[in-house]
Amino acid sequence: MDNTYWGPRSATYWLVGVVTLLMLYIGVNGFLQPEAAIQGYGLPLQDATDKYIVWVKADRDLFIGVFMLALMVLRMRKASMVFLLATTGLSGVI
Repeated sequence: MDNTYWGPRSATYWLVGVVTLLMLYIGVNGFLQPEAAIQGYGLPLQDATDKYIVWVKADRDLFIGVFMLALMVLRMRKASMVFLLATTGLSGVI
């Protein structure tokens, strides 16, 4: 196996898979149960119309999960690394 291989035999492939599944779960949960999702972050949902704010975050998380899944299927190791670093830094700001 050469240095460029990245697939099911690689530990980092499975770690990216765990992050991908987590982001997909958070995104779907935010759409299906916005009240529970926002309380999971320790924030109260003051008004029923505030669920749209939760949906914006859920949409972002769902996009990240779908995009990471696409990068995994295409086995794009470097692109996955760059995208994970960028979204991790972006999540800390938002």
